[in-house]
Amino acid sequence: MPCLPPAHPPNITAAIYPWRIGGKLHLTFIAKAAYNWAHGGVMTNAPPESIRTADETHGKVPTRSVAFSAENAPYLRACDVLFCGSVHIASGVPAPTFAARIGLFSDGKPILDKTIHVVGDRPAGTTPTPFLTMPLVYERAFGGAGLENPVGTETPNILHPNDPRKPIGFGAISRYWPVRKKLISAEERSQLYKSEPSLSENHPWTYHQAAPADQQVPYLRGGEWIVLDGLHKTLPRVQTQLPLHSAAACLRTNGQPQVELPMVADMLILDGDRQMAHVVYRCQTPFPFASEALSTLQTAVAFVDVHASPPWEDLFAQSPASLPHLPPQRQSRLPVAMKRWHFQQTLLFQKPL
Repeated sequence: MPCLPPAHPPNITAAIYPWRIGGKLHLTFIAKAAYNWAHGGVMTNAPPESIRTADETHGKVPTRSVAFSAENAPYLRACDVLFCGSVHIASGVPAPTFAARIGLFSDGKPILDKTIHVVGDRPAGTTPTPFLTMPLVYERAFGGAGLENPVGTETPNILHPNDPRKPIGFGAISRYWPVRKKLISAEERSQLYKSEPSLSENHPWTYHQAAPADQQVPYLRGGEWIVLDGLHKTLPRVQTQLPLHSAAACLRTNGQPQVELPMVADMLILDGDRQMAHVVYRCQTPFPFASEALSTLQTAVAFVDVHASPPWEDLFAQSPASLPHLPPQRQSRLPVAMKRWHFQQTLLFQKPL
């Protein structure tokens, strides 16, 4: 399949997050690319968007379900596939029942194929009311206070194909809901809100997966086809392909060989209202140098075609050989210097290991 050529580089945002486990400093590199859906072909580049550092709820009301989950986890064990949007009957003819589907295919084989059923509003004792569009939010799925889906309802519009009393959706699950909250202690969770979390050796990494369990798939390789049924206002089916891209990170300091790190695509966020896709890439590593190397550390993130070698020397040439003097208080969010589709970051904290 064709890939996006370098002449049309994707827009990316990037960041580094420090954390510790067993007292050892680790760094997580994150890069995020944005694309527009392209029915029948490869997605096209879209303007860059920031990496989310907190969950964003529908309507920005804290008690509502999550529209877009945080993207700054230190590590994800699988790729979260998430959808935010509505069901649409593209024919323009209202119907009392409908179905929506998300499919993800690699080399012609499905790695995700999920269908949900949707029914119109059902006043007590009546049949479903025909509808044209329905928001896919957990408030319209089965649930209620004290249940697996605490924001749900006894008369859901969004139904599981096999069990009408089982909550279902395509969107992110809140970290405060039972299915995720039970995975982590309150003390461990409180560490995640610190600028440099200190995690336990048995940290529950599954806690960071925001997607429903059946939407957690192997890391993406690029080139996957996405099939969306009933999720576009005018097209009954959208088929579009992710670009063949990969990402990598690199660290170096004076007098030491540089360290290169491959990144994995571990989040795919589909925005139905804007017909966009966001791919988040991530890697993490124990800090590979002595603590004094922080004063001369350079780091880079390159988002490249899978057949190209990262141009590290070009990237590092853009930054000074050593860091300027910094105030004692470190910064955990790092600015990104950008040149075309190359991105460089300099670690702006100096703290002994």
